[in-house]
Amino acid sequence: MSEFISNFHFIRPWYLLLLLPVVAMGWKFLRYTPNKSSWEKVCDKKLLEFLLVKGSSSLRKFVTYLTAAGLIFSIIAISGPAWKKKEVPTLSSDNPVMI
Repeated sequence: MSEFISNFHFIRPWYLLLLLPVVAMGWKFLRYTPNKSSWEKVCDKKLLEFLLVKGSSSLRKFVTYLTAAGLIFSIIAISGPAWKKKEVPTLSSDNPVMI
């Protein structure tokens, strides 16, 4: 089991630094608790029932979590997880030809 895990590595590990802004934005979103709506300051409470769409905040949270999960998985995917060591292809050729 340890040999199986010890072979795991990332081909492009520097891309994992892109997770920091995603985590920071997620942390800020979780700490941010806005009012239900800015209409609450201006309208009568009896009218708010008819003006506001119910359930929009839960849908907004779901879309935000889904977006964050998609970003995290895509960043991990572009960092190149691999089980076998493989050379990163370069632009230089092994046999230069001069004409």
